[in-house]
Amino acid sequence: MNRTERIAALKAMALLARAANDETAIDYWLTYGIADGDEDSDEELDYYTADDTFKDIIKAFLETMRQSEGLYIDSILGA
Repeated sequence: MNRTERIAALKAMALLARAANDETAIDYWLTYGIADGDEDSDEELDYYTADDTFKDIIKAFLETMRQSEGLYIDSILGA
């Protein structure tokens, strides 16, 4: 397992999932993705690097993106 790579991926997924331009998609992420505040610390994210948990987070991210109608980042909407 490459912990550094997984932590980087988790941070990226958290950033993009929270930029989803759809309230339902964001609610899905908040329910099944990374807990609020955990993306702020590598130590908190360590829990999510276990194989099965990491796999579940990837699934939650992909579902969040599937539900999203685009991304809203820094006052720019990409749809």
